[in-house]
Amino acid sequence: MAEDTPSDEEQICVQEFLSGQNRRQIQSVEPSSAKLKKLCQTEAKKKLFLKIDLQKVEIFTNDGCTHNYMNGSRKDSMSFLVKYQRNELSLCLFGHKHEVVIPWPELKGFKRDSSGVLKFKVDYGFLRLYYFHKDGFPYKLPPVTMDNDPTDGVLSNAIGFCLYPKPWEHPNTLMVVEVGINRLCFADMKKENELLTVNKKEQDGSNISDDNISIQCIYAAQIFNLTLPTNGTFSNFLTLVNQQLGFSPEWIEYYNWKSNEKISITDEEDWKIAKNSYIKVRKGLGSETSEILKIFLTQ
Repeated sequence: MAEDTPSDEEQICVQEFLSGQNRRQIQSVEPSSAKLKKLCQTEAKKKLFLKIDLQKVEIFTNDGCTHNYMNGSRKDSMSFLVKYQRNELSLCLFGHKHEVVIPWPELKGFKRDSSGVLKFKVDYGFLRLYYFHKDGFPYKLPPVTMDNDPTDGVLSNAIGFCLYPKPWEHPNTLMVVEVGINRLCFADMKKENELLTVNKKEQDGSNISDDNISIQCIYAAQIFNLTLPTNGTFSNFLTLVNQQLGFSPEWIEYYNWKSNEKISITDEEDWKIAKNSYIKVRKGLGSETSEILKIFLTQ
């Protein structure tokens, strides 16, 4: 159960985070250097970060798949760190031995939903650093830089994350993380928070109307967003792709959110089935979790 109020230590960290106290941009240093060792020790001693313990991490990749990581034991323990002195976020995975560092400029969107889940969006191929820690958390020894993705390629293809906090994480702490990141990562950097922008458009009723289909085409590891009328035919879609992307695909598949698989589209009947899966979501009739018709193209 969550405590009624955050601890004194948490409140001090929160105040520093929101006020910008002790926050300065630190130049990158070699992991083996004495400077980084001192920095790690200082961060651990003064707790110059906010830490959220996680029970589950979902990573969404550009091929339409979702990869789940659960905190089932001590060796699987995970945390989310907001290093406001370094302008970085960190995902600490696999017993906190592996740390994935993401600089703030790489964030495209960040929000906390009504259930406390933290969500953030990145571009495919986003900048990240992999560290291995010999010691446990809190880290006091300098880490070892790793070249290999600790998730065997999942992070290399990631475009979005959902972080599920442990039950004991206080709601106020989660709120502060959201407010602080929105201000420091987006407002102060004069960047648009794409996740909040989408929500605002939905609330204002300015999102794509029910007369249109929002299509996300994935081709050659790139994502293209297209819009087609709901009554658009398969031929209309092919024409749109040719006009917008400059080629005619030889193989087309759509991602079925309900069955979690790719299904080929070869004719008008297949296209109608793909459209209907999207329309059901828009009308709240399906169990799928996305309002985007995701299409995979092969030339």
